[in-house]
Amino acid sequence: MTTVHTGPTMPFDALTGPVPLDPPVVPPEASSAREEAVPAPDGEVGSRDEAVTRASAAAWFLRVGLAFVFTYAAVTSLVDPAAAATYFPPQLPSDLVVDVLLPAFAAYEVALALVLLSGRHTYGAAVVAALTLAGIVVVNADAFGVLFRNVAIACAALALAAESKGSRPPSVG
Repeated sequence: MTTVHTGPTMPFDALTGPVPLDPPVVPPEASSAREEAVPAPDGEVGSRDEAVTRASAAAWFLRVGLAFVFTYAAVTSLVDPAAAATYFPPQLPSDLVVDVLLPAFAAYEVALALVLLSGRHTYGAAVVAALTLAGIVVVNADAFGVLFRNVAIACAALALAAESKGSRPPSVG
C-alpha cells in the first residue's frame, strides 16, 4: 500500500544523504523584540521564556522529589526506629541511637526537605542533600544492595545544584 502525501514537504522526504545536525535557522523577523528564539533541549526552537519555564518545572520536580525522600525517611525512622537504627554504626549504644540520634537526624531531614521545598537557598540545600546521601552510602557500604538508589538520588540533587547555581528566585512585585 502506497500512501500519497499531499501536504507540505516533510523533513524525512528529502533524506537521501547524511542528516544535518545543526539546529534550524530562524529568520530574524520570526523573533520579536521581547522574545528571542533559542534552541530548546529537544531541538525545537522556542522562546527564552519557554526555556525558563521548562527549567523551572524541572527544578520544581527535583526539589519535590528530594523533599519527599528526606521526609519519608524521617517519618519512617520515627515510626520504626529499630529498622532505622541499623544504618547507624553498631559501636554506638542503642539507647543513644534511638533516643537522641534518630530524632535529631529526622529533624535534620525534615529541615532539609523544607528548605528544598521553599525554593530558597536551593544550591546549598541540593549540595547538602547530595553529601548526606553519599555519606549514608559510604558509611553503610555493606548495605549497598539496598542503598544503591541513593546514588541516583544524590545525582538528582547534584543536577538540581547545577541547575540552580547562579539562579535567583523570582522577584515579587
